Amino acid sequence: MSYVQRLLRTDPLTTEKTADLDHYLPAIARDLDRVLGRRMLMAASTSFLGYGLQAWLLRDVVPGPILLAWVLTLAAIESLNGTMAWRLQRRTIRTPGLAPLKLAVRCNLLLLGSAWGTVLLLPHVAADPVTMLLHGMGLALAMVLGIYNLSTDRWSYAALSGGLVLPGVLGWLCLDSIPREIGVCGLTLFLLCQFYAATTGRLVRSILLSNRISKDVARQLADSNHRLEQLSHQLKLAASIDPLTACLNRRAMMRELEREAARVRRNATPFCVVFLDLDHFKAVNDQHGHAAGDAVLKVAAEVFKGQLRATDMAGRWGGEEFVLMLAATSLSAAVAKAEGIRVALADTPIPVEGGLLRITTSVGVAAFRPGQTLEALIAQADARLYDAKAAGRNCVRS
Repeated sequence: MSYVQRLLRTDPLTTEKTADLDHYLPAIARDLDRVLGRRMLMAASTSFLGYGLQAWLLRDVVPGPILLAWVLTLAAIESLNGTMAWRLQRRTIRTPGLAPLKLAVRCNLLLLGSAWGTVLLLPHVAADPVTMLLHGMGLALAMVLGIYNLSTDRWSYAALSGGLVLPGVLGWLCLDSIPREIGVCGLTLFLLCQFYAATTGRLVRSILLSNRISKDVARQLADSNHRLEQLSHQLKLAASIDPLTACLNRRAMMRELEREAARVRRNATPFCVVFLDLDHFKAVNDQHGHAAGDAVLKVAAEVFKGQLRATDMAGRWGGEEFVLMLAATSLSAAVAKAEGIRVALADTPIPVEGGLLRITTSVGVAAFRPGQTLEALIAQADARLYDAKAAGRNCVRS
């Protein structure tokens, strides 16, 4: 079981949803490789500062050709490291041949560490304790910095740090050119760095996992908020729309009339209210049934809305009574519009069970005047509607 798998199964925040977290494994592995590649690329582009400084310090100690060969070898290996790091950094979940690439990275890091560590075996270095100690400290510093660069892959770090200490240990055990104290210190530092690298690696993995989970939670919250907004909008529509005719209901229509009245008070532009009552609607229900009555209401609503502009509003006031709000419309224009609606409805056959029905409507029109209350406007339009009924129905009064 991989470290990430163990982490997913032991994290107290995620234990209850272990089965749902397996999909994080490919993404976390990709993130780890990208971090490794990015840090290796940075190390490959800056490591010359380390071995370059060492070469400068050794310019009067080590023969020039040998020192140059050492520097060029390190530069060549680091160039190869940079190339492989660039490939790792661009890794995707579907990148083929990744396992051989990571094996090559580890082998190359071992080679790099070993080449760098040979600084202690260069001619005349071991002969001067101060020089040997100075460059041993340089290798120790490279090993410590490697914890940051390679902690996301413990085998890569083990390869580099092992390579850094290997020449010194061999020089102590086999060549007897390195003091025992230097060899023992190198091994001790190697072991300590493995522990700290493992701890740092766990921290990095935990951070990457937390980031992934946080991003998913944030995305889920955003999706949930979007759905809640949609549901809220739908609920507002449901609370504002008459379900049979798809017109505004009485409450929503009153809100629109209040908004329009407030706008007119500010801008002094007229608007009119049209009340319509379907003639002899009770007889339709009595003779043809309530299904026919519903069909009549739907068709009437479609006719009314079909005659309106985008700025106008249509609402069902109650029963067979409708109200229209005609924005920025004078009384004469509203009467003409109401007459057109009356004619359009009278000319529209309504299919019901058993045949076709024709229905007419009585219409009352009133114009809003600044200073007038909305209740007075509605009462005036309603009174004009009753005038139309008293005049024999199927007519417009204003």
